[in-house]
Amino acid sequence: MAGSSTLRGIDTLIARGCHIEGELIFSGGLRIDGQVSGDIRSALAGQGYLVLSRTGQICGDISAGHVVIDGQVTGDLHISGRVELLSRARIIGHIHYASLSMQPGATVTGQLCPAGQSGAHPDKLPEPLLKLA
Repeated sequence: MAGSSTLRGIDTLIARGCHIEGELIFSGGLRIDGQVSGDIRSALAGQGYLVLSRTGQICGDISAGHVVIDGQVTGDLHISGRVELLSRARIIGHIHYASLSMQPGATVTGQLCPAGQSGAHPDKLPEPLLKLA
């Protein structure tokens, strides 16, 4: 699966045709080609690497360190590191992230919430660091 500049090992695979219901806790790398109905989180907060392929679907919240998504997610993402949305990514939910990249074709129906601004109200923008006259 293209898109990630860092090659990481996948420790667990949920294959195409497999459907899991319930909370899923993982460590290391997790690749989902099938379906998961339930929340997914890394065993160690702020760590864990999740890859969701084109055939993968998640209905639940995700908490991890880094995600690469090319499938469909219905739920909120709480990612302490990088979120990579590939061209076929479909997200219905809010994305809380430290770093975000998004390829043309990816869609997000929800709010993008950069780290440190998750509580910011859309009508109250922070003061700019630099003002040009």
